[in-house]
Amino acid sequence: MGALVVAVGLVVAALIIRARIDDESRSDGSARLLCAAELADACRRLDEAVGGLDVTVEAVRTTFDRLVALPNEEVDRPGFDGWLVLEPWPAMVDVARAQGQLRPLFDTDATQLARSPLVIMVRNVRARALEDGPCNGTVNWVCLGDVAGATWDEIGGEASWGRVRVGNADPTTSGS
Repeated sequence: MGALVVAVGLVVAALIIRARIDDESRSDGSARLLCAAELADACRRLDEAVGGLDVTVEAVRTTFDRLVALPNEEVDRPGFDGWLVLEPWPAMVDVARAQGQLRPLFDTDATQLARSPLVIMVRNVRARALEDGPCNGTVNWVCLGDVAGATWDEIGGEASWGRVRVGNADPTTSGS
């Protein structure tokens, strides 16, 4: 998380400098940072650490819909200086705009600020059952895929735990 905040800080600093240089910048000198709701805490901490930001937090889908409908003549003035969002939202905006025969909004060579692999979270007692049983010491995605849907008592756990459920939040609506 620290690396993300530092990386975002560098981007925000660049936005602030650009806003001061840009002829159409706002007179108060603040950069307008639009943040996905999933990143609201990071954006607020960034605002506290860096200052000079006008942070707006909004659901990604709301921003997506607004940007897809943005007329070509407003592409250079979308109402914010930076959008802090998870991939692949910017590319999705440009694909949807292209389908509507509108100009793209985002640079295809945009810099990736940070990334995180999909991680596994398992309750300790259930992780031990997996490690001692079918996963042979290491709980990984392959092992979870192999046991998904089985009952816990079939793989060394307790029957009261029900079935092994593997899943993650919907990436189109959540950054979790």
